[in-house]
Amino acid sequence: STIIENAVIERTRQEREKHNEQWKEILQKNTDILENLKPIAKTSAEIGIIGEKIFGEIAEKTFLDFEGFELLDVHKQKQKGDWHLVFKDFTIMVDAKMYKRKVDITQREKIKNDLKKNEHIHFAWLVSLNTKIDKYDNAAFFLDWISNTQCVIYINNLTTISSPEQQSELLKTIYFLCRDNYHRI
Repeated sequence: STIIENAVIERTRQEREKHNEQWKEILQKNTDILENLKPIAKTSAEIGIIGEKIFGEIAEKTFLDFEGFELLDVHKQKQKGDWHLVFKDFTIMVDAKMYKRKVDITQREKIKNDLKKNEHIHFAWLVSLNTKIDKYDNAAFFLDWISNTQCVIYINNLTTISSPEQQSELLKTIYFLCRDNYHRI
């Protein structure tokens, strides 16, 4: 009877090991699948960086031949926005957003406060790449003068405009508005 008991114990042990190996394989496959999905599920910070890069590429192409143009990445500096578009006469602070929903009041207030803290900069653009900006959403862009010398321009749906040429034309139009107003300031 001990021979039979030992045989049963040994057989049970083998079956348990085989079962454990199967579970390990299943878990490993699931882990591999999840690892491969991670790049798809992006954090808001990753999405923000993508949005910044998209705007940077559009701005670079749009203003490449403008006198004194320089594109400065300032996203790591507090209260500076994402980019500074530096031209011969003036600088524009830009904050680019790539949201799934409308850009809300907190972002509008943030760019206003950032602009106020940078008195040497007269214009800030809050650019929503693929959605509208809440309360400023029934035109391609809006000017919002926050003082006699500082203005925030809200730009809606920049990347949903049908062609890169039209995106550039819109940004150039807004630039020339800023330039004309800069000379009045």
